[in-house]
Amino acid sequence: AHGFQLSERAVTVRQCLQADATAGNRTLFVSNLEPGTREDWLRKLLGVFGDLDFVEQGGHGGVFARVGFSEAEGALAAASLLQGRVQSSG
Repeated sequence: AHGFQLSERAVTVRQCLQADATAGNRTLFVSNLEPGTREDWLRKLLGVFGDLDFVEQGGHGGVFARVGFSEAEGALAAASLLQGRVQSSG
């Protein structure tokens, strides 16, 4: 799992295990988001790594999300490069 700072929160990005999602290694789990984080902000942040199939937010205020990439390479790049790189929310 990789983390980055979002406001005062340490946000974690990790690849979903096969048991977590049918998309397997193309899906990331993003947790500890600031309540109210918008889907379009997540799409803008993660979309630079590749085409997104879906963004599914959950928890009260959307504090976690499953993000599915079209290609595994995009998910791998996002998981490895986001560590310590994001400083503000959208």
